[in-house]
Amino acid sequence: QAPIKYSVSKGMCSGSHHDKIEGNTQVVFKILDDLTGLCEHYSRAVASTGRRCPEEVHHKKNSLVRFLKRIPRLILAKASCQCAAYDRALFYLEDSIREQWHINNHRARGDISQPPPLAVLLNTLYIESEREQVLSTFHRIYAGLEDDDGLVGITKLRKE
Repeated sequence: QAPIKYSVSKGMCSGSHHDKIEGNTQVVFKILDDLTGLCEHYSRAVASTGRRCPEEVHHKKNSLVRFLKRIPRLILAKASCQCAAYDRALFYLEDSIREQWHINNHRARGDISQPPPLAVLLNTLYIESEREQVLSTFHRIYAGLEDDDGLVGITKLRKE
């Protein structure tokens, strides 16, 4: 792949359309990583200072958490797949499922215990078309990671 080159003086970008999209997506991931790191920094500051922590730090941390939670993890997983960032894609997809389970489980029982196995989650959280979409994304990720066990597991889930 040819690197993307940007000329500030000409305001032009060279490289294929796909390369430009992938480059932009990687920039977005870098920004999300930086915001997540900043959120963790604020969380550590709040934890270490307790009640003495300035209200501004609490506000910044809470604002970042709300902002990051509004970004659909399933979309991030798919975008990661398109950039061949399969480990990131797996993280976002699993996070998406976990978050959906916590939302549904908390509403139903107010319980925040551990999620059940993936097969149970897929059958209870998603309608058939959504379930197939999630399984397809898992398949792309495991294929990209060259994870034979993961591919076998997804194939079994599709047959259930």
